[in-house]
Amino acid sequence: MITSEFDGWADTDGVPTRDRLDVLGLDATGRLVVVELERGIADRDVHLQAISYATLVNRFDLDTLAERTTTSGGRGEDEIRKCRGNGASTSTPESQPRKGRIVGAFATPELQEFVNTFGVEPVITGDGQCTVDFTEVVDGKLELSYDATGRSVAVTWHPEQGDSSFTIFREGATLLRIIDGPESSKVTVDFSTSDTVGNIEIQVLPKVTVSDRTLLC
Repeated sequence: MITSEFDGWADTDGVPTRDRLDVLGLDATGRLVVVELERGIADRDVHLQAISYATLVNRFDLDTLAERTTTSGGRGEDEIRKCRGNGASTSTPESQPRKGRIVGAFATPELQEFVNTFGVEPVITGDGQCTVDFTEVVDGKLELSYDATGRSVAVTWHPEQGDSSFTIFREGATLLRIIDGPESSKVTVDFSTSDTVGNIEIQVLPKVTVSDRTLLC
């Protein structure tokens, strides 16, 4: 184990966040291992949190890794450098697929899931491109567009009254999911770029709410 309860993350404004990585370690080959611990029965989306942390720490170079983990009370710098040096290098072909499986593709649900969950029919607008208009089931105009090939997502919300309209556009999308729970139905999008990682949550039912969370790497 390198460190535990690491909380050295910041948002795009440089403000420390409340995110806390439970355990960060190294395996026998020198690769980083992220462990997310939960008490009792884990939430169904706990793996998404682990993926976000894995994306963050996967960008640590050797110097950053040693600096950040030693200040968190983990292994010493010499030990970390020794383990990473004897293990798989981040530039070797063997280690590249590991990173690619996290941020190298954009996974999207079957289009029928939108119909089953929200009662709306997605419209295919191009190769890997799709637009979902939720206007029929919400009080206002809510539209989600995504490009699976280009790994981009756009969310537009125009409420009938009250709050101002806005559009969110993000590149580097990695995972789009539909979550249909007993109290709400929503769409979540994880994204990761060279210097940011984050999540957009669009609650469609029973009332529209949109949250955009971004962390600096």
